Amino acid sequence: LLLHLLEKKTGAVSSFFCNNYLKNACEIVEGLILYLFSLFSFLLQTTVIEYVKPSDLKKDMNDSFKEKFPHIKLTLSKIRSLKREMKAIGEDCGLQPLTVAMAFVYFEKLVLQGRLNKSNRKLVSAACILLAAKISSDLKKQEVKHLIDKLEERFRISRRELIFFEFTILVALEMALYLPESQVMPHYRRLLQQQ
Repeated sequence: LLLHLLEKKTGAVSSFFCNNYLKNACEIVEGLILYLFSLFSFLLQTTVIEYVKPSDLKKDMNDSFKEKFPHIKLTLSKIRSLKREMKAIGEDCGLQPLTVAMAFVYFEKLVLQGRLNKSNRKLVSAACILLAAKISSDLKKQEVKHLIDKLEERFRISRRELIFFEFTILVALEMALYLPESQVMPHYRRLLQQQ
């Protein structure tokens, strides 16, 4: 096509020459799971993504997360799973996306502080939802009771532990439950896009 256009413009193809023509004829650059083929680099470039088993991809993702954040005791896939559960509970209980976004911020702050482990992860995520719901919503007593029932059912935790852990989370967050817009809005936008 390019040769055809040059021929139309100049009237001759013989003047066309690219010194990298043979060198770039089929250049293959290999990445981790990505292959880039440059066929006549000035004409065509395509990308081929090699199939990787989801379990291998998950393992690589968790390993790289562990390298970046060695103080966090949970894997990235477990953190994402807990956030999906939090979102599902928010939808089941009719919480606003802004409330769920606030719960995500509380949760991530606690994750980055290294306060989560395998034994308390469900309590922490449930307490974050409960605190966010109490702060950002005008919940009536029945709605709070319904939310606590859902949290008990979904996370398989006891009401007594949840109420006790709510105060523990409040202290860990240094009573700073009113969040700046810059912390909440990225989560809020993402939640709206997922709806």
